[in-house]
Amino acid sequence: MQLLERFRSRYPFPLDDFQVEAIRAIEAGQSVIVSAPTGAGKTLVAEFAIHAALAAGRRLAYTTPLKALSNQKFADFTREFGADRVGILTGDVKVNPHAAILVMTTEILRNALYGSGLDGLAYIVLDECHYMGDEGRGTVWEEIIVAAPPEVVLVGLSATVANVKEIADWISIVHRPIVPIYHPHRPVPLAYVIADLAGEIHEVDRVRSGRARVVGDEPRGPDDRGRWYTRRVVHPTVLLEALEARGWLPTIYFIFSRVGCERAMQDVLTEGKSLLAAPQQREVDTAIGDLIRESPTVAESVLNQSVFEALRLGIGLHHAGILPSVKRLIEVLFERGLCKAVFATETMSLGIHMPARSVVLQGLTKRTDRGFRSLSHNELTQMAGRAGRRGIDPEGTCVIALDARDGLDDLLRVIDGSPEPIESQFKLGYGSVALLLSTGASPDALRRRVESSFGQYQNLKRVREVEADVRALEASLEELRRYPAPCGDFQRIGRYRRARQEVEARRQALGRGGGVGSRRGERTVAEAEPGRLVLVRRGGAPTLAMVLGIHAIRGHRVLIDALLPHGATVRIKSGVIKRVFWATPPLHVPRDRGSDGRERGRARSWRDRERDAHERDGREREGRDRHAMDGRSLRHLAAELERLSVAELVDRERAQGPEAALAAIECHRCPWGATPRCDREWRELETVTERLGIRRRQLEQLRGAYWQEFLRVVEVLEQFGAVRDRQLEEKGRLIAGLRHDNELLVTEGVAQGVFNDLSGPEAAAICSALIEEARSGDPALARTFLKKRPKLKRKLDQLMRVADTVHEAQRARHLRIPIAVHSGFMPAVFRWAAGEDDWSGIVEEAFGGHEGDLIRAMRRLIDLLRQLADSPEVPAETARVLAHASRVIDRGIVLESALI
Repeated sequence: MQLLERFRSRYPFPLDDFQVEAIRAIEAGQSVIVSAPTGAGKTLVAEFAIHAALAAGRRLAYTTPLKALSNQKFADFTREFGADRVGILTGDVKVNPHAAILVMTTEILRNALYGSGLDGLAYIVLDECHYMGDEGRGTVWEEIIVAAPPEVVLVGLSATVANVKEIADWISIVHRPIVPIYHPHRPVPLAYVIADLAGEIHEVDRVRSGRARVVGDEPRGPDDRGRWYTRRVVHPTVLLEALEARGWLPTIYFIFSRVGCERAMQDVLTEGKSLLAAPQQREVDTAIGDLIRESPTVAESVLNQSVFEALRLGIGLHHAGILPSVKRLIEVLFERGLCKAVFATETMSLGIHMPARSVVLQGLTKRTDRGFRSLSHNELTQMAGRAGRRGIDPEGTCVIALDARDGLDDLLRVIDGSPEPIESQFKLGYGSVALLLSTGASPDALRRRVESSFGQYQNLKRVREVEADVRALEASLEELRRYPAPCGDFQRIGRYRRARQEVEARRQALGRGGGVGSRRGERTVAEAEPGRLVLVRRGGAPTLAMVLGIHAIRGHRVLIDALLPHGATVRIKSGVIKRVFWATPPLHVPRDRGSDGRERGRARSWRDRERDAHERDGREREGRDRHAMDGRSLRHLAAELERLSVAELVDRERAQGPEAALAAIECHRCPWGATPRCDREWRELETVTERLGIRRRQLEQLRGAYWQEFLRVVEVLEQFGAVRDRQLEEKGRLIAGLRHDNELLVTEGVAQGVFNDLSGPEAAAICSALIEEARSGDPALARTFLKKRPKLKRKLDQLMRVADTVHEAQRARHLRIPIAVHSGFMPAVFRWAAGEDDWSGIVEEAFGGHEGDLIRAMRRLIDLLRQLADSPEVPAETARVLAHASRVIDRGIVLESALI
């Protein structure tokens, strides 16, 4: 019996055509990438790959983007295939690492593929592989595909995206041929409806055609939207009542903030209406009691007590700040039909198996690190895809609760949009570069590896577009150069234009306005030296004068001391100078006349009389002598001015100046009268030349963008002594073995002794400052904690100085690698690592946030502590302390959350 038939016989329903197509490709040893809507049955394709691996006695690596999803797959596969065949590696958890089916985080698989690999590996499943477009995590997916051995079959599972064929083309180039399977159809039809502020539900078609009266979208002024209502969106209890009346429960009610979810739950509790019958309530009570008996700590927090109270009414709460065990209880009750509505943030849409009859979205605007924005169409379909249970519901319904601030136009635009393509977010980090260098490959091989990314593949499309532009511009330029000028020399008009520009610049700089600033390199009035002849406007007529000195007032206004032909010296503005005679050599001016045009001797005697009364006679006598001498000199110069002919000076200037060069070019008086036509063609040639230069520079940047980024990262590693001559030093080997947003920061912390001479709790607290977690604890609690522990404060300051040094090195090379040090987890980690067991007290007194965030930070901290403890580059005593701290932290409620 063929493997496909045996696999098909396991299911009571027929397989869909797209599933059969994918399975046949895998059976034939081909890689596949399946793009299909949420709930279409993509996971079944991955399950066939597992059966194929087990049948062949080979291994399969199953990767997911989220730890919760990895834990769920581990639990599902363990139930289906047996605990001896399934293992998990997620950094903080290692179970049966030599199993045939190994659930892994993408980072661990990436590091394994760069290293010695996985023995017997035949298949890699990339679940939720549209995460390749995620800004923070997308790079690692590309690295796995590029680094995977060519004999390994890839099975990619993606939500509906616009460019699955483009992704398949890239994978076929860098790995091996892959079959793209695009299945946009849902097994259960999906309908969109809109709930207005009054709780009335309208079909989208009626809204689109204007046949529905939607409360909350009445025409108003541009700044008045939402001001006429006490609520900007329908009250959750009102909408839940409408859903119950229509038979649209159970539902997942998406609200894009934790606070909003918790407020909605409190609204339901205040109303007190239950969605469960009495027998169902008793089942819920039993499930809650079982959880509390297993983990009494969960009942201590005020939030969890409210969650349990809401569950008894059939209402759940699901966001990243909830304890994993409580979230798992809600998911189980939802699957059993004992939870009728869950208020959830969008994290619940990512892979968690919780199909519902309907989905509600409270508005289509979400907050991000860069402010508020509308949902993309892909995000909408990811969440809406939870609506409609296969084999149960004839149709799924997505209810969009209109937010009065958004308006119907924005809402309809998202609904009617097309799937967006995945855009590569490939960025090279320190760990990736160190891993590449550790292979010992040549620079050419390294460049080929770097430029095998999907980002470079998408760049190549842009490269081809720019290349086409360059070719078109080059052809246009060649055509323009062949313009048939009547004189036969088209280049002549170029020379003429340059000469004309020079003349115009000279006129503007010297003749009109006397601007101080030079234009196109021309000399200005401010550069005229003493003795230089100028033509000035005096009494409405031009008069010859000689410059005695220049005065610049605050660098802008220019005044000139000048000698006139009748012997008078005047101070004039630069604007009255009509021309400077640059072609005529300057006349000789006495040496003791300063740059201000006044006699130094006389000026000196005045100042000395003010300062030194006892030298008055000597100074006055010296001043009179010099004044007499300089008076004779000025009279001599004035006589020379009178003898000079302005007309001769102008002729000489024209003969030797830009005007002469201009007149010498035939274009100045073109015999054919073609100067305007030639000028127009030459201007077009100059424009095309400039555009061609810009496009050529863009082309060069696109071609080498990722390789240049690689080289810049290598420069930083060399600066910190991690790399020398493209070989990894001790620091570099540590960087290559770490999984962190900024491996260099962690490594420098080790090298600078930040973790030395610390106890276990102290080392854990300092290490927690490096945890990549978006939400930290209350800063005020951390400041109070550090004031009482000056040693930890000094160590934290040392770590922050290291971070500043790394940041400066990155900034100098335009690298945007994440780097952060924050103290928010330190008080809670210190107390827990010191052995305190009052979890609720630690959360309330030392953290001040959601305990789910603290649990997640603890799990990541355990992972980082173990990575450092297992690294041979870390000093033995420090490694011992870190290993001990990781074991102490991994207990109680933190340990219980490891596989949930």
